[in-house]
Amino acid sequence: MASTSLPASVAALSLQSTDQRSKIPGCFPTLNPMDIYREHIATEISKTLGVDAEKVYPRIAWTSTLDKGDLSLPVRDTCYIELFACCS
Repeated sequence: MASTSLPASVAALSLQSTDQRSKIPGCFPTLNPMDIYREHIATEISKTLGVDAEKVYPRIAWTSTLDKGDLSLPVRDTCYIELFACCS
């Protein structure tokens, strides 16, 4: 490895900018890739149900083990019916 390419190699190892912030408190999409998905899901659910994404986001949780999926979202039966009634 040439010494001139060392600074470029070290710069490539740095984290992405943490200046980019989400509108949702506690969401850090530049540091945590799962937060990208959680934020998107929360935004789409908030549009569908007419609630703030800030209230939906903390309820989208990681599962305890991977055999249970990637994320979990508790949904009551009445919300489930309302959410999927438009799809049938």
